[in-house]
Amino acid sequence: VLDDNFMMILNLNLQESQKRGDQETFARLQEIHEIVVGVLREQMQPELRFVNDLLSIEDDTALIAELQQQAPEFGDVLFDVLDAVQEIVTAQGQTAMIERLQFIKTEAQKILN
Repeated sequence: VLDDNFMMILNLNLQESQKRGDQETFARLQEIHEIVVGVLREQMQPELRFVNDLLSIEDDTALIAELQQQAPEFGDVLFDVLDAVQEIVTAQGQTAMIERLQFIKTEAQKILN
């Protein structure tokens, strides 16, 4: 089962191998991490996958273009997902991510309303 505990242990092992300078172990664990993230991404709801994709876009113009292209496909459900993700990152105190989500939400409102 790929759960939070598994990811936490994997990340701790990644950090430890990097700290020790064990490049071989770090490289293997990094490969595992990428595979696991890929599997988890495939299991995500399309709306959540879209929000995740948006969060990985650093350029505002590219982000807005992506929103204009795909946001209508999700409609108001997109706002529910944005709100849920914002609650999680707020609880974690991730200020930069909160600001980015707010920007995405504001731009989505311009497009969908």
